[in-house]
Amino acid sequence: MKTKTLVLAAGFLAAFSVAGCQRTAEGVSEDAQRNTEKVAEETREAGKEVGDATRDAGREVKEETREAGRAVGQATEGAAEATQDAAQVAILTPKVKNALYADQKISGYKLNVDTLADQKVVRITGTAPTAAEKNRITQVAQKALEGSSFKVQNNVTVGS
Repeated sequence: MKTKTLVLAAGFLAAFSVAGCQRTAEGVSEDAQRNTEKVAEETREAGKEVGDATRDAGREVKEETREAGRAVGQATEGAAEATQDAAQVAILTPKVKNALYADQKISGYKLNVDTLADQKVVRITGTAPTAAEKNRITQVAQKALEGSSFKVQNNVTVGS
């Protein structure tokens, strides 16, 4: 009987061991399945975050590119204006001087002509014998500047 009991006990023990192993294997399989699903979800979330970050970076690059384009455009406009002003100075100063020297009613040898591009002014200095000649200087210079945005600044003094 003792042998029968021992055999029976050993049989139960073997059966429970097999069942326990089977349950353990099922548990490991279930844990692996849950872990796989969890990793898959975390990977999807990380992918979404990377996508969002990439879109945001793209928008920032786009805006910075626009700003750089605007800055280049403004610099180009500024350079064009400076070039145009320099060209006008090179043209207007001799144009006004020639007009003053060519006028028979003006003694142009006592006059200086300077073009101030930043102020859009042609300044005339020197002396004129009469107020009428000073007025004539202004008229001749204004006529020479027609078509430009520059104005005459007559700083000529009357007297000898």
